[in-house]
Amino acid sequence: MRQKGLNRSWQRQGGAFALAAMLGLSLAGCGSEGGEEAPQKEWAYVPEFISMEEDVSFWNMQIAGDSLYYSSYVWDEEKETGYEAVCQYSIEDRNVTPVSLAWPEDPLGGRSLNDFMIGGDGSIYITNSVYNEETQSSSRYLHKFGKEGDYVYGVELKDPNGGDSFWTQGMVADSEGNLYINGGDAVLLYDSEGKSRGVLSLGAGDTYTDGLCADAEGKVYVIYNSYDGNTSSTQMAEADFAGGKLGAVCGSLPGNVRSYQPGTEGKLLLNDGSKVFEYDLKTQEKTELFDWLDCDINGNYVEAFGQMTDGRLLAVIRDWDTEENAVALLTKVKASEVVQKENITVGTISGGYELRSYAVRFNKASDKYHISVKEYMDYENMNENSYTDAISSLNNDITGGNCPDLIDLSGLNVAQLASKGVFEDLNGYLESSSAVKRSDFMENILSAYTYDGALVSIPSTFTLQTLAGYKSQLGDRKGWTLDEMIAYANENPDKALFDRVSKGEILQGLIMLNEETFINWETGECSFASDVFKNLLQFVNRFPDEVDGDDDRPVTPILIQNGEVLLDTVSIYNFNSIQESLEMFKGDMVCIGYPTVDGSSGHAFRGGSAYAVAAKSKCKDGAWAFIENILTGEDTRWGRNGFPTVKAKLDAMIEEATKIEYATDENGELYLDENGEPIIINTGGGVGWGDWFYEYHIPTTEEVDLVLEVMQSAKPMNYNGNSEIMSIILEEAEPFFKGQKSADEVAGIIQNRIGIYVDENR
Repeated sequence: MRQKGLNRSWQRQGGAFALAAMLGLSLAGCGSEGGEEAPQKEWAYVPEFISMEEDVSFWNMQIAGDSLYYSSYVWDEEKETGYEAVCQYSIEDRNVTPVSLAWPEDPLGGRSLNDFMIGGDGSIYITNSVYNEETQSSSRYLHKFGKEGDYVYGVELKDPNGGDSFWTQGMVADSEGNLYINGGDAVLLYDSEGKSRGVLSLGAGDTYTDGLCADAEGKVYVIYNSYDGNTSSTQMAEADFAGGKLGAVCGSLPGNVRSYQPGTEGKLLLNDGSKVFEYDLKTQEKTELFDWLDCDINGNYVEAFGQMTDGRLLAVIRDWDTEENAVALLTKVKASEVVQKENITVGTISGGYELRSYAVRFNKASDKYHISVKEYMDYENMNENSYTDAISSLNNDITGGNCPDLIDLSGLNVAQLASKGVFEDLNGYLESSSAVKRSDFMENILSAYTYDGALVSIPSTFTLQTLAGYKSQLGDRKGWTLDEMIAYANENPDKALFDRVSKGEILQGLIMLNEETFINWETGECSFASDVFKNLLQFVNRFPDEVDGDDDRPVTPILIQNGEVLLDTVSIYNFNSIQESLEMFKGDMVCIGYPTVDGSSGHAFRGGSAYAVAAKSKCKDGAWAFIENILTGEDTRWGRNGFPTVKAKLDAMIEEATKIEYATDENGELYLDENGEPIIINTGGGVGWGDWFYEYHIPTTEEVDLVLEVMQSAKPMNYNGNSEIMSIILEEAEPFFKGQKSADEVAGIIQNRIGIYVDENR
C-alpha cells in the first residue's frame, strides 16, 4: 500500500542526542551597568529536533500519550482507491501507522474529516459538516471510532440555542469516555455511547468557553471568559458531567494562555507563546518551567505540546513564514550540564512573532551569545492603559539602572530618548563591520535614525505612507505646506478633502510628521504657541469629531472616482499596493505627501525591526552581532512587513515583483485564456472595498519608479499616538474643538504643559 501525502522518513537533526552540546543557555547574564544579571537556572529543557518531509501534513497535528496523530490521504494500490486516515507516529520506534477508518456504507455527513481528537483509551472522535446550498446552512456531525478504526457511532450535533447551524471549537473526553464539545457559548455533552446529555451550563452573565482540557487522571476542565460589564476574566473550573454544570473553580488564569495540557498528577502545563508554566490545580499557583527561546523555539509557532509518559515534553512547531515545520523533544536536565552563553536581553513593548524568530535564528547560529526577550506589555492584566503603561515602564528601565542590552524602538519616541544619550552610536560598528557597510543602505534611512551625529539604529524593513490626489488639480509638485492644503480645500468647498477622517486622526498625523517643528529635544525649546500651530488647530477643526460609520454610503474609492473626495492616504508596503491608488484616481494621481511647515517632502516611513544598543550594555559587541544577523539574514516576509532596507535585498524584491510567471500544464505547455493569451499566475491577487474591487497586475517600470521616488524622500514616523505628548495635545485641543476655548488659549496651555514635560524628560 502506497501512502500519498504520508512519508515514513522522519529524520533526527544533529546526529546523536548529545544533550550538553545541543543548547547554550543564558545562564551567565551579560546585563547593563547597574542592572541585575540573569539568575542562575537550576534546570534546562534541551531540544532534540525531528523533521518531517514536506508532503507530511502538519494540519491539526495532535499529541496523545507517546504518539503524534495527524490526518492524511492514503492511497490503497490494491483497491486503487484512496481514503482519509488518521495517522499515528510513535515517538519511541519512529514508525508511522495509518489508522484505516471503517466508515459505514452511508454515514451521516459523509466520510469527510474536519476535526479529530484522540481519547485517553485511543478512541478516535471525528467531526465533519455538510453545507446545504438551498438553506445556506451547515449541519455538523460527530463520529466515534475505536483505536483500530472500527466504527462505533455517528450522531448529528444540534445547536443548543436552536439555530440552523453552528460551529464546534474542539472537544475532549474524560476517563469514562464521556465527550465534551466546545460550542462557544455552551459545552455539548455526549456519553460514551453517543447519546446527548444536554449542555453544560456556564452560569449567568456574558460568558463563553475559551477551551477545554483534561488532566492526567482524565478529569475535564472548562476554561471560560466572563464579562461583568466592566472587566473580563479567564476562569477555570472542573466540569460536572452528571450535573451538567461547572464544578469547583480552580482559579483565575492569565488571558494570554494559548493552550492547556495535562502535566504530572494534579498539574497542568500552560503555554502563553513565550514561556511554559506548570499550574497546580490545588494551590492555584503557576511556576515557570522555561522560556521557549532557551530551547531555540519560537513559542508563537508551537501549535501543540504535551508531556510524554517518561516526563519529556513534545512540541509541534509550524512556522507559517518559512514553512519549516518540526517536532521537538524536550528533555529536562541540570542547567550545569549545558553549554553557557552570554545573555543579551532585548526590551520590547510587545515583541511578537518576528523578534522571536530573529532570536531563534541568531541563537542557533551563535556559539557565544544568547538572545532573550523581555516584553513590557502585561498580558495577564490587560486594560485600556496597558500600552501606555508598557511604554512608561520600558522608558523608565532605559533611563534607569535596569536597561536592556537592546531596545526595540517600535512605539517609542526615538528623538526624545536619543536626546538623553541612552543609545550607543552605531557609526563605528557599521564602519568596522565585515558583513554590512553604509553604502548598503539608502542614506535617508540612516539619516532618519541619526541624532546629533549618532546613528542609533538601522531598521531591517520599512513601510511607506503618503497622501495622493488628482495630478490635474495639484500639478506635479513634490510637497506642500499646510497653508497650501487649506487653500486647496477652500477652492473646493463642495467636496471633502478626506473621507472618514476624524479631528484626532488628522491632528495626530500632522503632528507626528512635523514634530521637529514644534519640539527641539536637544535644546528643550517648544513652539506650540506659534501661528503655525494655531492655524493647524483651525484646519483640523473642519473635520468631524468621529468618523461616519454608515455602511450604506459609497466606499472611499468610489467617492474619489466620483470626484466627491479629493485626497487619500496611501499605505505602500510592496510594489503592488500603489496600483489600487492609481486606479482610484484613474491614473491622474500625484503622491503629494502630508503638508509640512516648509513645504518639503511629506512622505513618511515607519521602520520595522529597528533595534538600538543601550549605552549601558556590557554586551555591545553581541548586541551589534544580533543587529547584523537581522540585516544580513534571509527574510521571507517581504511584501507583508514592507521593504528591506538593504539595497541588494530591495533590488531582489523588485526583480521578484516584476518577474512574470505563466500557468503551464504537466508538459510545460502554456495555458491560454479566452483571448489566446498566456495566463499569468503571480499577479498578487486583488483587494476589495465593499462594492469596489481591484485586481493587481505585474508592476510596471513606471509604478516601481513611483514607489522608489516616494521611498527616497520619505521621513521617519517613529512613534505613535499613544505617546504622552500626543495625549496632552489631544486632551487640551478638545475645548477648542467644542468652542469652549480660543485657539490662543489652547495653544498656550499646550505650550506650557509640553514645555514642562520636555524639561522633565530630556
